Amino acid sequence: MVIATIGLAIMPVYEDAGVWAPLGLVIFRLLQAFSAGGEYSGAAIFAIENSDHKDRYKVASILVASSAIGSLLALAMAYILTYPGMPINAWRWGFLLGVVNSGTALIIRTSMRRRNPRIFEKIAKAVIPHVFQHIWTYYRSEWLASFMISGFAGVFWYTTFSFTHIYLTTMQGWSQMDSLYIVVLALGVAICGFLLSGYISTIWGGAVTMMIGTAFLITVGLGALFMIIQASSFEFVALGSIVLSLCLAFSQGSTHGVLVKFFPKEIRFRAYGLAYGLALAIFGGTANLVL
Repeated sequence: MVIATIGLAIMPVYEDAGVWAPLGLVIFRLLQAFSAGGEYSGAAIFAIENSDHKDRYKVASILVASSAIGSLLALAMAYILTYPGMPINAWRWGFLLGVVNSGTALIIRTSMRRRNPRIFEKIAKAVIPHVFQHIWTYYRSEWLASFMISGFAGVFWYTTFSFTHIYLTTMQGWSQMDSLYIVVLALGVAICGFLLSGYISTIWGGAVTMMIGTAFLITVGLGALFMIIQASSFEFVALGSIVLSLCLAFSQGSTHGVLVKFFPKEIRFRAYGLAYGLALAIFGGTANLVL
């Protein structure tokens, strides 16, 4: 992540490097995506394994909320750096700030490794020959469940926070600013909903909360999406975004806390990481195109 972000911050423009500029952009963005894909599910596993059993749903909800917070901060940064009157290369500042953020996270992870080395040693030694064959033979149902649930979550995540913005600006003719207000509102509501979902899951159980939230997402949430698409006023679109974000939050707030425990520690990172990352790429990554 650090290397890719530094590369984006200092890479030359087309006028200076020709075709190497867009090629470098693609390579650095792919490196960012691969790094994030491996790190996000790994962070969920690491955080949940090192939390008390009764608190794992709260930890899971904080992790999902942090992703939404990151998106919110990125929107704020993009707004500031592309504001009229800013220097033409101001967009590089955002990536340089990302280097500071990634570097800080790297230092924290390194210090955790020094304080608690046995955890990392145990994980490092837990190498199973033909691990993917082992997963498919003995944990096929759990893997498929994780894959389908993660794919479902990815579709609605990208629909809520990405497609609605694209639709409002390209199909409805909204200004970028008005559409951005809707996305910020949706993210803010979702952050609160994710955290609330984590606390409710400690009472009802993560699976129950997730299933009830999913039922609301399929029924009420889809109705809210239809309202967003059909409504012409800002108020109705905002109301639809609030409802859709809340349904999404209660459906996904405890997901990591439920799915991570499907697999034993020895194969957890490979099994859950592959199911979550692959499903998010296939279903979530193509959601905007399909819609």
